[in-house]
Amino acid sequence: MLSRIRNLIVAATFFIALSASAISASATPGPSTGHVAVAPPLADGPSEAIPVPAPVLSEEAPAVAIPPAPAVPIAAPAVHPWIPVGAAAEPAGNGSGSDDDDWQASFQIYGFLSAVNGELRARDVVVDVDRSFGDISDVLKFAVGLRFDVQKDKWGFAFDNNYMHLGDDVETEQRIVPDYRFDLAINVTEIEGTYRLYRTGSQDDPVGGPRFAIDALGGVRIVHQSTDIELRRLIAPDSVRDASATYVHGYLGNRFVVAPSKYVALIGRYNLSLASDLSWFVNGTVEIRPWEHVAFGAGLQVLDLSLENDSSETAVDARFFGPVFYLKFHF
Repeated sequence: MLSRIRNLIVAATFFIALSASAISASATPGPSTGHVAVAPPLADGPSEAIPVPAPVLSEEAPAVAIPPAPAVPIAAPAVHPWIPVGAAAEPAGNGSGSDDDDWQASFQIYGFLSAVNGELRARDVVVDVDRSFGDISDVLKFAVGLRFDVQKDKWGFAFDNNYMHLGDDVETEQRIVPDYRFDLAINVTEIEGTYRLYRTGSQDDPVGGPRFAIDALGGVRIVHQSTDIELRRLIAPDSVRDASATYVHGYLGNRFVVAPSKYVALIGRYNLSLASDLSWFVNGTVEIRPWEHVAFGAGLQVLDLSLENDSSETAVDARFFGPVFYLKFHF
């Protein structure tokens, strides 16, 4: 009986010691490998505490959020009333106008509202005519002109045809010499070539082309005239003289182009010729071109003709002058 009790006490003592060892092992932290360290068996006396390393705190500063920069508004481009919305606009003064290397052509219809001052001859009758600006509405019966221009690079070609019909009753100052009536139909055709001597700058469309240019020109002028003169006599019957003739002569001159604005061009032409005597022509116009293919203009024009040939039945030594108006189509 005593031996059995002693055995139970020994077993209980062993079980208590084993339990205490397991509890101590579970409370002790293991190395960083993740394995659990097993505590050694309890020894006599107090056990030493195992130092536990303090956690390491990061010294990096926290990230600071930077707010985005505010958007800068962009002003809308200015829109010209003649430019459609959505059309690409070229910067001003960048020379985006028409290039001389491209084909350029225009067709023009015009009216030369001319007066006349000079001498007219029909066969053996010569009369003096003096009609100024104020008499244009009386002397001018009809006028129409057509002009066609084409240019590529420095070379150009032009065809011009101008028809005028003038007539009026003339009363002499002496009032003893018979009064007369004249009727003159004259058609002037010019065929000319041009060559660009100088150019500078480039104007924007719709005018396009250079800002300033000088052209040399030369051509042939064909003048066909038909003259009727009616002499009114006091006693004898009235006498009528009618005749017609054609004159051909060459001429040389220049053309000047100035484009101060993309919508305005100043154009001047002159030429000189030796027909029967010195003849000359001057034309100066202001052209407005608000659209790409259409322009209109006005100016002054003078045509001085000295056409006299003894073998011809009619002759003219007169100056035609007055305003000119035109409508031009570019293509």
